[in-house]
Amino acid sequence: MAEKAETGKNIQRIINGVQTLPTLPAIAARVSKLANSPSSSAADIAAVVLHDQVLAAKILSIVNSSAYGLKRKIASIQEAVTFLGTKSLSHLAVSLSIINTFKGLESKRFPRTAFWNHSVAVALFAREMARTSSLSVKPDEVFTAGLLHDLGKIATDQFLHDDFEKILDLIEKQPMPFYAAEDRVLGLNHTRIGEWVARNWQLPISTIVTIRHHHEKPDERQGFNQSLDPIVDFISVANWIAITSGIGSSGSPVTDEPDPAIFARISHDRQSAIALSEELHDDVLSSLQSLGL
Repeated sequence: MAEKAETGKNIQRIINGVQTLPTLPAIAARVSKLANSPSSSAADIAAVVLHDQVLAAKILSIVNSSAYGLKRKIASIQEAVTFLGTKSLSHLAVSLSIINTFKGLESKRFPRTAFWNHSVAVALFAREMARTSSLSVKPDEVFTAGLLHDLGKIATDQFLHDDFEKILDLIEKQPMPFYAAEDRVLGLNHTRIGEWVARNWQLPISTIVTIRHHHEKPDERQGFNQSLDPIVDFISVANWIAITSGIGSSGSPVTDEPDPAIFARISHDRQSAIALSEELHDDVLSSLQSLGL
């Protein structure tokens, strides 16, 4: 009973913290609104993005990274909008803005640069798997979900910092997946916390669903449109690849290998997924360097 009461307190503390989060940065919110307007043009969106030169530079860095494999360089934001499409660029702008939203208190044992490197690696691996699969999914939608899949971890570090340190203590003493340590310390984990943050910001439903379910086996997932299952599958596999490849840090010293059923569903078996990650490894590192995360 006491354990349930403590979990309830933690949930309330997280909810209180989420409610104090700032709204999405004005530029990202404006871009998102324009992307959903049938009357807006690439020039309209480019004009808004260019008000934030740092954001504009990061978007161009990603589009021109080796991960996209373009034969010519994209020189302007308007070209980037034309290449990516308004929705994809909007998702990218929002994601990159979120990276800069969580500032302040953070654990020295959970450096944000290493965390975001892991997140970008997951996004790039997942995007390429989606691009080369036979499934009908949008690779850039998969990229956004991958970039933000662990959003709940930094929210926990910020809102429940002392408990977050206890989670890291437990992992150091007894290596286990991060979510398992969170469940033991908090009574809940970053998938639920991240879902609350994502809903608060009205992020795309594919991103919300991925955040909530990326550690679950297919038969454990409930409560959402099953057409989004492939996106969750891609992130689940890409997360495992990024952790085992040692790119960045998710905070997990170990991770569960994805359920065999997941590999069967995404047109990539275990060996082909590993081969793809090895093929992309240098491109991912190059992309991280160009982003300067």
